[in-house]
Amino acid sequence: MISLSSSKTLPYRCAFALVSLSLLATQLPAQERNFRSTTFYKIDPGRIGDFQAAVKEYNAVLAKAHDDHPYSMWVSATGDREYVLVSYHAKLAELDILRRDEPKLKDYQADLTRIAARINHCAQGVRSSIGEINKDLTLPVAKDMPKMVSVLRITLRPDKVDQYLALAKSELLPAIKKSGITTYSTVRMRYGAARAEIASSVGVNSWADLDGTSPIVKAMGASAYEEYLNKIRPLMTAVEYNVYRYQPELSYRPDLPAGGSTGGSC
Repeated sequence: MISLSSSKTLPYRCAFALVSLSLLATQLPAQERNFRSTTFYKIDPGRIGDFQAAVKEYNAVLAKAHDDHPYSMWVSATGDREYVLVSYHAKLAELDILRRDEPKLKDYQADLTRIAARINHCAQGVRSSIGEINKDLTLPVAKDMPKMVSVLRITLRPDKVDQYLALAKSELLPAIKKSGITTYSTVRMRYGAARAEIASSVGVNSWADLDGTSPIVKAMGASAYEEYLNKIRPLMTAVEYNVYRYQPELSYRPDLPAGGSTGGSC
């Protein structure tokens, strides 16, 4: 099984600041965001309130500075309790922003550094990964952000990745499009995880959406779905499902109009 938690102790450094300042500018169309950066924070159970308050304070400073780099925050509903910061990038070169000064944030660096240190003191561990979005297995960005997301993480045999992706494209994707699901994405890990690891996310709005037969199975048909599983099972070495809940109050979304939709990618 794949563990999403980190056993390493987080050094007292500004990890939150580094992630937050390296996010994608909102002017780019969602379709051009080729990479997804995901950072998992394992928070000390006694300091969850402090963490949440500090993140809100951090976001308030970003808003005051009119920073235009968004991110979404999620919390795990299964497995180890972790907060997950997700951002999108058009290309990896955008991470080089860490080596440059952000003009809009120049006058706010002291506050951001102070708050970031407070955030990171709440964390017992942190782990980050970067994956490349498979556009052939990802639906267009939905209007509304799902309230929850079910994430399937698969580790494949290294020589079977292309075979798995081809099967998913030819047999699974048509069923997904037919099912009525509006949020679906597939990411192949590039850094911070095994290159043969695939993460597929399905947006849902409640646990009730996960009851009964999956809409994908209904769309494909039970018999065809079982045949599909029989083809992909030999290609995999580990499988894990987890559910995460969107945290709008901890997300920084300057791309949204005042009072607007919570649209975006999970």
